[in-house]
Amino acid sequence: QLVSQQQLQSRQIQHQQSQQFAPKLSHSASAFQQSSSFSSFSNPQTRQMSSTPSFSQSNSQFGRTKKQSQSQTQLIRFRCPFHGDLEAGHMFFVSYRVATDKDSAEKLFLSLSAHEIFNQRATVFWDRKCLSVGESWENGFLRGIDSCKVVLLIMSEKGLKKIQDAHKTSDSVLLEYEMALQLYTSGKCLILPLQLGEYNNDGLYKKFRALETSVYPNELHCHPKSPKVKTVRETMTELMQLEAVNVEPDTIGDLETAQKAVALYQRLIESTLPPPPPIPTLPGISESSKNSLIF
Repeated sequence: QLVSQQQLQSRQIQHQQSQQFAPKLSHSASAFQQSSSFSSFSNPQTRQMSSTPSFSQSNSQFGRTKKQSQSQTQLIRFRCPFHGDLEAGHMFFVSYRVATDKDSAEKLFLSLSAHEIFNQRATVFWDRKCLSVGESWENGFLRGIDSCKVVLLIMSEKGLKKIQDAHKTSDSVLLEYEMALQLYTSGKCLILPLQLGEYNNDGLYKKFRALETSVYPNELHCHPKSPKVKTVRETMTELMQLEAVNVEPDTIGDLETAQKAVALYQRLIESTLPPPPPIPTLPGISESSKNSLIF
């Protein structure tokens, strides 16, 4: 009987203690059940649904991300692996025949890149530096031409020979010429032909003299991306009529050549600037007095 009385008293004490803590436990449990973490783990279906965002939520998030990326893309006109993100594109584009004139193109690239124009380092598109990894070189140089301000054409007699068969075999250099002329005609860029001479086997220098355009076919360029607006001969005739600079292989990277290219770029930029505001008219002042005033 003593044992049964002691057990009864201990059970009564445990019951009283459980009654005291019951409100606190029930309150905390209800609050925990209301939380999203508890509801998501309490039911497997709820857990699966809560871990995967709804279509409307994901679609709205995708829309915001897409709009943000579009706005960022609008600010970046050209993304170059060498120069970074360029809002205005490259200043210069170097067009050349790799098989014959790659050394001259490198000299010109290094010389121009050392210049500062309007307190900004000159940006020169050269395919060996500015083509993105995995990008088609053809698409890359077409993007480069489209974004530049001055196209520099390195033209040598050996480099132009392949264009004589451009009605049968597509030629990437001629495609660059065609695209550059289209942009030039629309006022989007300027072209500076650099007529490159050569040294013969005896070391004697020979100036560029490949000015005769009758050697080119009077047919369209067979390249699939050619605009096919003018014949090969018409394209080359237009280029030969532009003001050109005679350069030597050893001096194409000199300061003089770079300065002429920089002057063209400055001329193009200044021509696109808005005109200065008109001089304000002051009442009660004669025309002769106005001319003597300095604002």
